[in-house]
Parts: sequence; structure tokens; C-alpha cells
Amino acid sequence: FAAALPWFPVYYRFRLPVMPLLAALGGGGALLLARDLARRRWSRALGPALAGLLVLVIFWNDPTPYRPVSERRGVAVILLLSNRLDEAERYIDTLEQEGLPTADLRRELRRRDLALGLSGAGATAP
Repeated sequence: FAAALPWFPVYYRFRLPVMPLLAALGGGGALLLARDLARRRWSRALGPALAGLLVLVIFWNDPTPYRPVSERRGVAVILLLSNRLDEAERYIDTLEQEGLPTADLRRELRRRDLALGLSGAGATAP
């Protein structure tokens, strides 16, 4: 389950109802795969592993372009509120490159930089 999250990120609004189901199914599948490998049932373990790899190759895509602007700006706000300023700065740069409005996010980044006494990029608040 945890290994699948970087490849198939779930939109924020769907995370709460979907994650328990994915965790249960992923955990069950991992237990069955581990049991088959421990019993050296290679043919039984190989099928699901190859099917999972095929699904990954076919269906993986970067979800960022499909997210609404409000959700993408929300990511920047969460990074700012959690004082992950270096990540926030990189993310805001990405939003600017895509032509999205970021003046208010940039102001908040500068304000937090000054409030925490950080000078320049690359600094992260404790």
C-alpha cells in the first residue's frame, strides 16, 4: 500500500474514504504474496507481481495537471503553514512557471522567512 502511494497519489478530497479500503486490500495482497514467496510458490507469486507491474506501467500518470488550481494552491498553503519553506518556495516557483497567480503565496513566504529569521532559499524551519 505505502509503496503504491507515490505512484498513484489520491486527491485530497478522496483520501479519507478511499485510503482505508486501499490499505486493507494492499495489506491483504502483500500478505498473500509474502506467504507464497515463503512457501516457494513462484508461479503463484509471479502472476500478481507481474499484473501489478503492468497496471503501474499502463495507468501511472502525473496527477498534477488534472488537479484544480485551488487544490494546487492549497498544497503551497499547507507547505507554508507547516513551515516547510524550502519546499514551498520550489512549489511556488512551479506554479509561477505554469502561469498561476502566486503573488499572495510569495508574500506569505517572505513574511514567514522574516518571522523565522531565515535568509534565503534552502533554509527549513525546525
